[in-house]
Amino acid sequence: MAVFFFTAQVAWAGNIKTEKVTLVGNGIVEFIPVGYDVSRTPSLILSHEPEKKGGVPENWKLVPQFTMTDGKANASLDVPAGTSLYGGGEVTGPLLRNGQKIKMWNTDNGMYRVDGGSRLYQTHPWVLGVRPDGTAFGVLFDSFWKAELITNSDKIEFNTEGAPFRTYIIDRESPQAVLKGLAELTGTISMPPRWAIGYHQSRFSYVPEARVKEVANTFREKKIPCDVIWFDINYMDEFRVFTINNRDFPDPKRMNKYLHDNGFHSVYMIDPGVKVDDNYFVYKTGKEQNAFVCDIYRNEFHGKVWPGACAFPDFTRGEWNVVKGYKHAYASPEEEKAVAEKAAAFTAKLKEQGEKEWGETENQEAK
Repeated sequence: MAVFFFTAQVAWAGNIKTEKVTLVGNGIVEFIPVGYDVSRTPSLILSHEPEKKGGVPENWKLVPQFTMTDGKANASLDVPAGTSLYGGGEVTGPLLRNGQKIKMWNTDNGMYRVDGGSRLYQTHPWVLGVRPDGTAFGVLFDSFWKAELITNSDKIEFNTEGAPFRTYIIDRESPQAVLKGLAELTGTISMPPRWAIGYHQSRFSYVPEARVKEVANTFREKKIPCDVIWFDINYMDEFRVFTINNRDFPDPKRMNKYLHDNGFHSVYMIDPGVKVDDNYFVYKTGKEQNAFVCDIYRNEFHGKVWPGACAFPDFTRGEWNVVKGYKHAYASPEEEKAVAEKAAAFTAKLKEQGEKEWGETENQEAK
């Protein structure tokens, strides 16, 4: 197959030059505009930096256009006639996204009062296009900036409030193949244990301990399958993460054992917001390590959530992680090490359990 490296054909895309176009996988092309700066738009999507796989196919047709509007970066892509569009993350409205638009700005949309309930907890700068002949393509806009995604039948537009960003286009023979290409860029999760995809019982919220046991017992008495009971944030001490409300749950170890003995796993929700309180060990630790998100003036950013004023761990920093960030919560370095080892062992056990269970399932199906 003849290949070439886009030169004059895409030298100007909108009013921003396309600096680099690279084949980074089977049917996957990376487009980088002039002005892209990884320090201003680091990837929160890719599992690794893509590597060049060769030249772009000569018959490649899907080429984004990059533009700037009042110093804000945008990208768009012309859509082949008759294409059905899907994607955008957790949004309300129809599955088919032709003629829709969504703001890429997550919110806890209580009673669906914000933007008509259209925005929810997750935004995914991704669109899947399925052509009338069944072939498909995907567009991944690699930007975390606040943006608006417009999916008209003739054009996809991604308009941000930030700096230039990379765009990846996957063009393959089917939607399934396109999603596999997406996984090549973003990575995949480990195979989960079976209980993780079983029935989970969750609401806001089960308190106190007696109510939790009542719910668990009712499931078993009525012989309704259930693998997991979730604990919403009411289990915490005034919504402080990594704490437990000792009034309603005086002995959480005992309660967990009761659930486990009756065939339940338990999941305790953790919010990203850390209550601003100098006497609270988690906030104090994060503040000492300068681990929280700051505003443009380098002041610690505070937002109002369930506990009141909250600070938020900056998970984009490579040196920060939950175990390290909360290390002073433990009584001693030995205890910190023990907790870290237990966490690693638990993660490895889940992975091993999932691979074993699903391997057994595949063997049974093969028979």
